Amino acid sequence: MIDLYLMHWPVPSQGLFVKAWRALEKIYAGGGVRAVGVSNFLQDHLDTLVAETTVVPAVNQIELHPTFQQAALSAGCRAHGIAVEAYSPLGRGADLNVAAVTALVTKHAVTPAQIVLTWHLGVGNIVIPKAMRLHRMHENLAAAEITISRDEMDTITALDSSARIGTDPTKAAFTQM
Repeated sequence: MIDLYLMHWPVPSQGLFVKAWRALEKIYAGGGVRAVGVSNFLQDHLDTLVAETTVVPAVNQIELHPTFQQAALSAGCRAHGIAVEAYSPLGRGADLNVAAVTALVTKHAVTPAQIVLTWHLGVGNIVIPKAMRLHRMHENLAAAEITISRDEMDTITALDSSARIGTDPTKAAFTQM
C-alpha cells in the first residue's frame, strides 16, 4: 500500500486540479493509499479543494526555508488541518551560509544544516532534506535532538526575505494528465 500520494502542481491555468483531486479521493476511498496530499498548492488552491471536494489534503509540500517561509500559507494549511512539508528546506544550500545561522553553528557546535533543520522542526514543519552521504543523513537526523532558544528561533525566522528559488505555482504551466 502507498503511504502518501501527492498531486505535485495545481496548474490552475489548466483548470483540472479539482478533477484530478477527485480521482485521488477515489483512490483514497478505495483503500489504495493511506493518505493523499498536494504539493505547491497556494491558499486559493487549497480553499477551492476544501470547498469543492470531500477529502482535505493530509499534507501540502511547499518550498520553505529560512529565507522563504510562506508564513501565511503555512498558517492557512494548519488552519485546515493540513501538515506543512518543506521542500528545499536548506534553501538549496544558500541558507546555510547566512550569518545568523553560522553564528548559531559556532555557539552550539553543530552543522549549519542541523541549525536550519532544528528551526524547521521548531516551527512545526515536516522536513526531509536531500542527503546522498550516510554521514549527512546521520547529521540530519541528529537535528531532532538539538535545542535552540526562542530568541534563536526568532533570529532565524527574521531571515525571511520572500526569496523563492523554485517555480512560482501561480506561473507554473506544467501539463496535467
